[in-house]
Amino acid sequence: MIWGFARRWLYRWNDASRLLFLGRLPIVLLGATLVVAVVLWTRARFGAGPAAVALVLAASRPTS
Repeated sequence: MIWGFARRWLYRWNDASRLLFLGRLPIVLLGATLVVAVVLWTRARFGAGPAAVALVLAASRPTS
């Protein structure tokens, strides 16, 4: 019963693509902010070369 209501609410009564996009957007922004913070901190502490490596690592493995 609740699954039917949830399906109607998401797909019939609302725009599912828009809702899902808006729900995921804050997580993407937080991830991008984390990558920028890691790069800026690494560049200030170790220089541009290690900051480039940190950028690749942070962007490719955001959950680690």
